[in-house]
Amino acid sequence: MFIKRRLFYSTIKDNRIDMIFSETNRNATISRLKTDFDKMTLASKHQIPVTAAVLVPLCHNAENKPSILLTKRSIKLKHSSGDISFPGGKHDTEDESLLSTALRETREELGIDISENDVWSEIYPMFTAVQSIRVAPFIAYIGRIDDENTILYNKNEVDDI
Repeated sequence: MFIKRRLFYSTIKDNRIDMIFSETNRNATISRLKTDFDKMTLASKHQIPVTAAVLVPLCHNAENKPSILLTKRSIKLKHSSGDISFPGGKHDTEDESLLSTALRETREELGIDISENDVWSEIYPMFTAVQSIRVAPFIAYIGRIDDENTILYNKNEVDDI
């Protein structure tokens, strides 16, 4: 079953693209996602446990346009090599939570340290048929990515961004 959802629940009247990451829109999106997540969590108690997490990194690109940062996984990796993906990975026993997993993996892969305060919400876990695991996605705003704020990614894990 596929669930189609809007990522942003905009409260913006004039639909200005520069307002997507505004505090008002951020709060409205967080509120709506939490409500949706709570409803879906109640309905999924007997499914496969969530064992991995990813970060959906929202940013402004060099042209100051709202963007989502994706990675191309290294061809050297054992699983999903060369795939386009969000930064993330399997939950380690040292991780306090799935959010900790997503933040740790983002730091390891992209060299970006993200505060929990920049995380907007967790959204409903997705099932990956290839590895038969459920992945918890977390949405976070990581700021502007441009020549002055270059990402120094881990070339053992990421081929490109």
